Amino acid sequence: MTYAAIPASADVHALGEGPVWDPVRGRLLWVDIVAGVLHEGVLDPGTGLVTATGRHAFGSTVAAVAVAGDGRLIVAEKETLTRVDLDGRRTEPARVLPDGVRSRLNDGAVDPAGRFLVGSLAQDDRGGEEVLVRLDRTGLTHLDTDLTLSNGLAWIGERLYSVDTGAPHTSSVAFAGPDLDLLVITTSTLGLTEADLAAHPDSGRLFTCRPGVRGLPTPYWNPF
Repeated sequence: MTYAAIPASADVHALGEGPVWDPVRGRLLWVDIVAGVLHEGVLDPGTGLVTATGRHAFGSTVAAVAVAGDGRLIVAEKETLTRVDLDGRRTEPARVLPDGVRSRLNDGAVDPAGRFLVGSLAQDDRGGEEVLVRLDRTGLTHLDTDLTLSNGLAWIGERLYSVDTGAPHTSSVAFAGPDLDLLVITTSTLGLTEADLAAHPDSGRLFTCRPGVRGLPTPYWNPF
């Protein structure tokens, strides 16, 4: 079965990723990893269009974001985790990866207990040295230390599923909207030639579609 997806935003991203729906505040969050920008927007559930409402620029790659119940954010930068308060102020970053390692943080998500998990990927030809870590009130815990590219975190009950892949050019999806019936799709322009972009001019934009099913709510990050 095929579903039609429509371009949902005007912004073009080098590597759009990690959409997160915040139902309490009715906002959509996503990142452009390469540009190092965290985006915020409002999703129109009727049209499926996204209107940008804010952006947070960081001095490095930004791979993932999670939302706390009170609206604060945890952001995975290149090697560190940064908390963003409601007024936009940022805490001193907590280091996850050693300084100088040719790696960066990648996909992150909140587990059913409210803990934030994030993994890393190699930026060279190394393999089997990347990590998956968990942040909770006690600090950082390493869950895996022999990955190649940590990606695709998901839970069913108490079971964690984590994808380890050697293909870095991946994007992401998330269900959003008041009824969780809109699928938000992030895309990338990385590696596309001028001819590719001419043939696919909406590359790098957000898309939405209605697949006819509803998603599950995303747990809020619990930093307390």
